Amino acid sequence: MKKAVIGTILVFTVSGCGGGGTSNSPTILQSYEAGETALLRIKPATSNQEYTGIANVKAATELASGSITGLVVTGSSKSGDWYAVNRSGVTSDGGTVTFETIGVNLNSSGSEYVSRNAITTDAGFGFVVTGAPLQQAPSGSHSYTGYTEIVDAGNSPVRETGDVTFNVNFNTGAASVTGATTNYVFSSTNMTVDTLSGNFYTANGKIGRRSGVQLDANIAGAVYGTTGLGVGGVVTSDLDADVGYFGSFAAVR
Repeated sequence: MKKAVIGTILVFTVSGCGGGGTSNSPTILQSYEAGETALLRIKPATSNQEYTGIANVKAATELASGSITGLVVTGSSKSGDWYAVNRSGVTSDGGTVTFETIGVNLNSSGSEYVSRNAITTDAGFGFVVTGAPLQQAPSGSHSYTGYTEIVDAGNSPVRETGDVTFNVNFNTGAASVTGATTNYVFSSTNMTVDTLSGNFYTANGKIGRRSGVQLDANIAGAVYGTTGLGVGGVVTSDLDADVGYFGSFAAVR
């Protein structure tokens, strides 16, 4: 399927204004649409944070350079530790970019968090996740629960939100995830978390309709927070196929 998907490595908290700097070249985990779109990670040269997204590579690199101007908050809300912020801005070529951020604070000050950003530009729509870096993984088994969104990227794209559960044994790194909305689901029971960086990636996931065929999927993300209180990631099927799905999630233990 031909679909423009775009991500950014800008991170927004409830009180933050966003920002970027000169970025390193993205690490491509999977490439689609003749290399224009990718499941990727980017670590800006000016930050110790890492960002994982479903992204148009060229657009994500431009956005990472900090060329977004005129950012305006168009809406925000908060419920407990969870928050939502909508923003709009302007790209270097004069196009409009909008950000829909769903996140969860991992401490009372909000300096540690997991952030899931949905980004829309003239090139299309996509997801990116980021958060405070892991410094010391806990021991034993832990379960994280939170928010997910799954997109059916057909001719008339459908977006649905739901719940996610992420389980990990930090002694072995073995992990699993299940995210479900009313009509869609993704999952993997065969993931490994790097307990030093917190990163995970697998090509052994599934995504699709709950009542239909589920497609092979790639899942990537990280455990976030100084002591690993949060987790976030993105998931995608083959974006070059006739049918495709992608999504994102953020969760806390």
